[in-house]
Formats: sequence, C-alpha cells, structure tokens
Amino acid sequence: MTGERPVVFSGPTHQQKKNSAPRWLGLLMIVASLGFTLGTISLLLTNQGDDSQPILPTQPLTPVLTASPTEPLEAPTLPAEVVVEETPIPAIVIEDRLPTIAPDQIQTLLLDQPTPQNISAPLGMLQIDPFTISPARARSSMIQHTVIENETIDMIAARYNIDTASIAWSNSREIMQRFLRPGDVLNIPPVDGVYIQSTGSLRSFRDYAEEYGVDDPFTIVDSPYNPDLRDYNPDDVPPDGTQMFIAGGTSFDVVWPVAIEIIEESSSSSSGWSGGTGRGTAGEDAVFRVTFQNGQPGSCAAQVAEGASFWTNPLSGNYRIVRGFTPGYHDGIDLAISQGTPILAANGGRVVFAGWNTFGYGYMVALAHGPTMTVYAHMMEGGIAVSCGQMVASGQIIGYVGSTGNSSGPHLHFEVLSRSGNNFIRVNPTSIMGF
Repeated sequence: MTGERPVVFSGPTHQQKKNSAPRWLGLLMIVASLGFTLGTISLLLTNQGDDSQPILPTQPLTPVLTASPTEPLEAPTLPAEVVVEETPIPAIVIEDRLPTIAPDQIQTLLLDQPTPQNISAPLGMLQIDPFTISPARARSSMIQHTVIENETIDMIAARYNIDTASIAWSNSREIMQRFLRPGDVLNIPPVDGVYIQSTGSLRSFRDYAEEYGVDDPFTIVDSPYNPDLRDYNPDDVPPDGTQMFIAGGTSFDVVWPVAIEIIEESSSSSSGWSGGTGRGTAGEDAVFRVTFQNGQPGSCAAQVAEGASFWTNPLSGNYRIVRGFTPGYHDGIDLAISQGTPILAANGGRVVFAGWNTFGYGYMVALAHGPTMTVYAHMMEGGIAVSCGQMVASGQIIGYVGSTGNSSGPHLHFEVLSRSGNNFIRVNPTSIMGF
C-alpha cells in the first residue's frame, strides 16, 4: 500500500447547509402568500353578491373640525355614499286679514266641530262662511267721528252706545242748531257724561262736579278718562282751558233741530193762505207744502202751509218764563206751569206734526201758518188734542202741559219759526207777541 491517503466521503459541509436553508423558507412563504391572496379574492367575490352588506366609507363619518374662535364652525360633509332626505316644513304665512279674535274664542272655535252647509259635498270639503270677530274693547279716551252722507245723530249715538245728549254735551252747541253735514267732526265720549274745558273763573274741581251733577269730585281728578288730572286735589282750581270729562255728569236740556222740508207748488194764479202771503223763489204768490221732521213717529205727510190769522199767547194763567230765547243755545222760551194746563194754538194753521219726537221734544205738536210755524213741546203723555192735517183756529186747545222728553219739570217749550228762502229759521217768540 502506498502512502496515499484514502479519500473519505462524508455529508454536506456546514457552508453548504447554510446556503441551502433559505430556499425552503422562501418557498414556504410563497405558498402562504398565495393561499392568503386566494382567500381574500374569494371573500370579496362573496360580498359583492350580497346587497345587505353595507359599503363602508373609506373616510371617517365624523371629521375633525377646526376653526378659529371668531369663525363659525362649518357643518361636517357626509360622504357621497350617504344620502340624507329632508322633509320640508310648510311656511306659516301671517297676513293682516287674519281674523281679530280673542285667545279664549280661538280655543272655543278649535274645539267646536264645523257643520257642513252642503251635505252632498265630499268629506273634508266643509263649506263654512268666513268671519271676522272684533272683541269689544272699552275706550278710555275721547275719539272723533267724521259724519258721512245721510248719517243722523241717532245713528251715531247707537253706533257708540251712548246717549245723544252726551254727544251734545261734548261738542259745540252749534250742532244742536243745525243738521249734521258730511265732513262734520264730532267728539265722541267713551261713556255717557259731559266733556268741558275749564274757564278762567275760580271754580275748583269740586265746583265743576257739583255743577254737572256728580257727588264725588274724585270722579273727575282720579278718573281714568282724565290721566292728566291725577296730581290735582278736589279743591284745586284747574288752569284756564283744562280739558276734563265728567263721567255720569249731566248738563243743559238738549233739544235737537228738526228737519223741515218745503215742497214748492208756486203759481201766479194760486191762492195762498188766509191772513197772509208767502213768496216763492221766483217772487210769486206761493202755495207750498211742508213736512216737519219726516221719519219721526209724530211726523205727518206733507201738509199745505195755510191758515194764518192772528197771534195769541199759547198759555193762559200764572206761568213763569224760566228760560228765554238765546240764538245758538236755546231756540225758544220755556214757560213753567202746572202739569195738565191747556196749551193753545198761537195762530191759526194746519197740524204738520202730532206725536212723539225722539230729539228731546217728547210729545209735541207743530203747526204751519203759511210763512211761519210754531212748535209746542214736552206735552204730557196722552195730552195731544189734535191730529195730522187738522186745521185749527187761533186760541184752540191743541194739547196739555207735561214734562216728556228732555225736561226737568212741567213746562211748555214754545218756538216760532219764520220762512227764509227754502228753509225756516227760529226767531225770538217775544218779538212776535208779549209774554
């Protein structure tokens, strides 16, 4: 045997083992990655076929809001996939034509079931008349009313629920001497009473209260109708021209003017009336008809103005003149005498009014004597002794003294009217005869 060392075969060396180990590990990782990929694809395909699974947004639903302290925060923006539907709220439209109604009346109407006027109408189509409810509100101050065409003092008083005398006591006495005209402005008090202005005399509030029939002077100074007088005492003297309303107070007897309509029937050949002549608008002898306060209960149909003869005193006996004639204030004279005393026709003529008058005269009679007329007011109830259209002679009994209408006691209110153009004007009775 030679000295050659024999070849000995053994397993892989350590270096060879080190180089071969990563190959198996990489293969294993490749296989694992492939399996994970296949599983993911399978899962995604399964989710696409199921509509019940939500699609998650790729961004968070609540983003972080950042804003400076002086800038308002903006509302978060939802992802496009999230759709928010809003139900619009109908607008409430308020108009000035809505009904004026108290809250308790609104509640009552809401609780009441409306009654259909047409039962054949479909359900839900109830036919209800529209309405406006204006709650009554008590006034605490004077207002002004502008007279319109054909409006009377009675209509105005009824509208404001006050007495006609309260209107007279709250305005210039001129309105009692003529008829209302469109455009006239009247003071309308809140309740019945007297509206005055103080004069320059040294009368205190207590004196005014006594003059106008009020027992307690605090009725004036503490009245809600006189807010400017609350710092005064009853014995203070108000400055000249101080306005005050005396609730419940009364003043002078009110006698409203009466309408006299002249219906001309002029002719140069027509006879006039015995005892005098009248002139028409053309200067001719005239026959005309008159109506006295047409529409009043005692008014007669148009009567021929005729029959004048001579003048005589309407009363006999011991009467007293308690109020004389004052133009613009008192249209006749008042003769006080006991109730039931006979009243005589001051001149011959025709009856143009016999009955009740609502303008303060009470039961009265009016006579036409051609170009003049006479009025006899405040007769006793049932005390009228003549009738419409009747011809009476001078000195004939036409009625009896009473105290009806605006009267403070038994007396005769006597007026004389004289024709002037197309109207009659009041004249002082003492200029016609002696009393």
